[in-house]
Formats: sequence, C-alpha cells, structure tokens
Amino acid sequence: MFKVVILLSILNKFFITVFTIETMFLVLPCFVDEMVLPKIYCFNITVFLWIFLFVFSKNWKKFKVDILTVSIILFIFYLLLVSITSRFYLKSIGFLGTVLFYFLCRQLSPKDLRYFDWSIVLVTFLQAVYGIFQYTGVLASLSSFPISGSFDNPAGFSSCLAIGVPFYLDIIKKNNSCRYYILSLLLVNLTAIVLSRSRAGILSVLIVFFWFLYGQYICVFDQKKKKQILLFTLLFFITLAIMLFFWKKDSAIGRILIWKVTCNMIADSPILGFEDGFFRANYMLYQANYLKDISDSTYSFLADNIVSPFNEYLFLTVEFGMIGLFLLCGVLFCFFCFNKNRYSSFIGAVISMIIFSLFSYPFRYPFVWVVVIYSFARISVDMPVICRWSTRAVSYVKMGILGLLVSAGFYLWKDICFEYDWGKIAHLSLSGKTKMVIEDYKDLYDRWNGNPYFLYNYGAELNYIGQYEKSSEILEECKSFIDDYPLRMLLADNAFYLKKWGLAKSHYEMAAYMCPNRFLPLQGLVNVYDSIDRPDVARKLALDIIEKKEKVPSAIVSQIKTRMLMRVEKSDL
Repeated sequence: MFKVVILLSILNKFFITVFTIETMFLVLPCFVDEMVLPKIYCFNITVFLWIFLFVFSKNWKKFKVDILTVSIILFIFYLLLVSITSRFYLKSIGFLGTVLFYFLCRQLSPKDLRYFDWSIVLVTFLQAVYGIFQYTGVLASLSSFPISGSFDNPAGFSSCLAIGVPFYLDIIKKNNSCRYYILSLLLVNLTAIVLSRSRAGILSVLIVFFWFLYGQYICVFDQKKKKQILLFTLLFFITLAIMLFFWKKDSAIGRILIWKVTCNMIADSPILGFEDGFFRANYMLYQANYLKDISDSTYSFLADNIVSPFNEYLFLTVEFGMIGLFLLCGVLFCFFCFNKNRYSSFIGAVISMIIFSLFSYPFRYPFVWVVVIYSFARISVDMPVICRWSTRAVSYVKMGILGLLVSAGFYLWKDICFEYDWGKIAHLSLSGKTKMVIEDYKDLYDRWNGNPYFLYNYGAELNYIGQYEKSSEILEECKSFIDDYPLRMLLADNAFYLKKWGLAKSHYEMAAYMCPNRFLPLQGLVNVYDSIDRPDVARKLALDIIEKKEKVPSAIVSQIKTRMLMRVEKSDL
C-alpha cells in the first residue's frame, strides 16, 4: 500500500510538471495556430491520461460535494449545453477537461499541493526571463511584439505572469529560509510585466499587492487609520486608472468603442445570449452599423478589426446571456463567501484574473485555466460539505468518466489530425506551392473540423490562384462564422474580378463601414465606379482618399494616395 501511495505521488508530480510547462511554453510550428492551440491540445491530453490512470487507482478518496463544486458544475454544464451544438467541438472538450482537472486537483495531497505552488513560481519566472531576453534582443520574439514570451501577444504573456504573483507572495510570507531568493524572482516577474506594457497586468498585480498587504498588516491599525488607508488606496487606484488611460489613450478609447458596441449586442438578447461563436461572427456588423449612425470621428478613426471584446464578462454575456453571467457570479460568491480558510495564493490568483478579465482575454490561455481551476479546487476542499458520494455512486462516476474519455478522446484525435494536416499544407502554400496543394485543401474541406479560420484560409488560397467563384462559395460559408473586414475584402475582390460590380460595391462599402480608417476599401470603390462608368463619383472618392488622415503611416497607404492623385490629375486633363 505504501509503495502505491509513493507511486501515485510521483505520478501526480510528473503530471503537475507537465501541466505547468506545456501550458506555459509549448509552441509547435506544425500547426497554423502554433502558440495557443498546442497548449490547449496538451492540456486536454494530459488531463485525459491523468484521469484515466487515476480511475484505476485504489487511492480514490471519497468524493465530498460542497457548494462551490455544485456551482462550478452548474456553470460548466450550462456552457457545455450552449456550445455543444457548435461543430467546432474543441471548446466542448475543453469544458470537459476543466471539470476533470478540477476533480483531480481535489485529490492531491498536501505535498503535491506544495509542489504545484513551486511549479507555478518557477515556470512564471522562466517565462519572465524568456520575455526579458526577447525585449533586450538576446532572443527573437515569436510574434510582431517586442516581448510576448511563448505566446501570440503580450496579453497572454502578462496574464500568465500576473496570475503567478500571489504564489510568490505566499511563499515569501511562509518561508523565511528562501524569502529573499523568491523576492528576487518576483522582481524579475514584475519587470517583465512592466516591459510588456500590459495595463491590465500592471493593474491586476498592484491590486493583488494591496490585498496581500492589507490582509497582513491592517490588524495593527485602529478603525480611524483603517478608513484613512482605504481612502488613500481608493484615491491611488483612481489616479492610477487615469494614468493608465492616458498612457495609451487611443487604445483606451478604442476599448470604449468595443464595449459600447458589445453592449448593443447584449441588448438584443440579454437573458439567453445568442450562441457559441456569435461574437466572432457578428461583432464587426454591429460595429459597422454603430459607426454609420454616429458622427464621432474619433471612434471612426480608431476602429479596427476586432475578434474579442477585451472583457471576459461582456463576452460571456453576449454568447451565454445573463444566465451565464449569473452562474459565474454564483461561483465567485461561493468562492469568496463560503471558504473556511484564507489561502492567500489561491484567492489572490482568482482576484488577479477577475481584474485582468475586465480589460483583456486571459482565459484564451490554458495556463490561466490550470491555475484558476487549481485555486478553486484547493479552496473547495475545506468548504462545508453538502453530501458525500457512496462507493456505488463513485463506481458509476468512474464508468461515466471512462465513457466520456473514449468519446472525447476520439474527437480530440480527429481534431489534432485535421489541424496538423492543415498546418502542413498551409506552410507549403506559403512557400509558393499553392496550386500544388489546392486539392489537399479540398480533401480537408470534406472532413472539416468546424474551425472557421480554415474556411477563410481555403477561400483566400482560391482567391490567390484566381478561382474566384469557388473562393466566393467557400467564403460565403465562412461568413456564417466570421464576418469581418478581411473576409469582406476578399469577397469584394472576388466579385470585382468576376465583374459583379453591385456585389463588389456592397462588400467594399461594408468593409469601409467596419473599419472607416482603412484605405483599401475606398480604393476598391474607386475602381468599381470607374468600371461602371461613374468617373464623377470615382473622382470625388479619390479626392477624399487624398485628404484622408492616416491612422498608421505605411508604404501601402502612400502608394494608394499617389495612385489617387495621378487618377485625379488624369481626369482633370
């Protein structure tokens, strides 16, 4: 029996190590989405392997049901119920993986928990060092940003560092022997967050620091001093919020536009929401309609192509309605109000992501899932028990888990094979072999996994080799899942080359409404009006392009303005 316990402890530590490293660092260029998708795949695979081994172990603890566990299961079940109709089933598999991981974390021993805490600290420190090396030029950045670590942008990088900060603070508080070593690691982490220029990261970390210091030292002050400290802190954070707003003012105003448009989406179906994927499919249409109806040139000048509302709560409400938001609030209420013990690292990690989620999309990244689920699981262990499952009930649960593993594993394997094959032919196409692989695209289309970006990529490749009719057919199908600026521009180009002038005009106009600061749709409209013998309208539009202010100066915009100037001069002769 003792040997079995030792073996299970070793296995637990192995899986903890794999979880923290793979969800933080894994990058696989064989996929089109090489930085996020591999992390999601490995999260699910590791969960399935771990739970499979655990099901057959005899060290199965009696499962205690508490109010936090019930609220989490209700929340995840609702998300799963809404998203299960989506053909892109990876999200549903992810929801299942989070529930199973939550269950596994509840079974960990105190030694395993300490190992988990240290693993979080070490991988976040290594990620911070990696990011600093990118910023200083020692290592190349994997994205277009000067610092992004092993993620696609600074949001993923800073969210994964910020969620680790409470674990540094907890170890510093409890462990005198290595306090100064951990403090030095923490300083590296904080430096990387500042260098990433993530306002959400900086704000969430400062709030966690305040919460930590308040919990540690507020007891030494009398009531009057406590009120003064709270007032000073409130003024500090108001001042900080104003400073962060003006630090990247244009970006902040752009976020306000996104939030306003997203609220308009919510107003159309506030209770039930719409469906999984609705935001991605419809946001840009809402933005186009909003910008058409207002005279605020600032919003029009700053509008961009958007795939996220930069607020997890708004995103949840759009797709899952107020019911989904209410269930999430129930989870957070149980987490903060019903725990018996105040585990600072776990509560701090959740607070960090609550703040971060107000301004960004941290839950796009699996490492955040891992730490948040781990924190919830650890808090739930010490909550008041509602009931205990009998041995027979646990046996039924084991059988159910095995059935789910077989089904989910099958679909996960199909998804991995599809994405791998797509990545292989996409890289060949980028190397100039589009015509050679276009039949492979057709074969993949016949076994499409539901990822709308494949349809967009397939349609773009067909456009590139001149198959405009087929490209339009694929892109029209894609429009049900993604209707944004790049898609409209491709549809407009297809219609233009097919001489479907009315359709081309319609798509160019919609693209121009979606992103009024862009020049390409206006150039396309000039070409359409020239083609239908409307030189007067084309000339007026060309003059508008020449006088139009640039959001970001570029060679392409300069070329467009030069062409328009030559066109106007030619028409004046």
